[in-house]
Amino acid sequence: GNTITVNEQTVTANASPSTAQYTYTFTNWTADATVGNDTIITANFSRSVNFYTVTWKNGDTVLETDENVVYGTTPVYNGAQPTKESDSENIYTFSGWSPAISSVTGDITYVAQFTTTANKHTVVFYDDDGVTELGRVVVGHGETAIYPNALPTKESTAEITYTFEKWVTAK
Repeated sequence: GNTITVNEQTVTANASPSTAQYTYTFTNWTADATVGNDTIITANFSRSVNFYTVTWKNGDTVLETDENVVYGTTPVYNGAQPTKESDSENIYTFSGWSPAISSVTGDITYVAQFTTTANKHTVVFYDDDGVTELGRVVVGHGETAIYPNALPTKESTAEITYTFEKWVTAK
């Protein structure tokens, strides 16, 4: 072990405290040299680089777990780019990881981040022929489209007088 008794004196060799980068471990004792009648005994220690776990998540879902990542290296996500399904109100675009990716100094979890863009709709207004475009507006989801011009008119004939009644939604 790491304790030795010499001339009724007990000596204990203690490894340096571990750091985020290294773990120090007592290896053995060696008699390195003799000086006169005295023998020099040396405590030997090994030093090993620490390894950590990097977890990549999208919300609560684990996408990838990288074990035994060496201290000081920059981790790399190897999976498909994370996605978040758009809904009727928003479009989500992957924007990176939180926290920002950096050299490994301990176990860490990276979470996918997304930018949010309000879902917009283009509304096109047509004449009663369904072909002639009279105007268009872009509105956010759930907003009311308002015709941007003066209401359309149609020339009356001898038999019929036309008056604008309403817009009809066509799909």
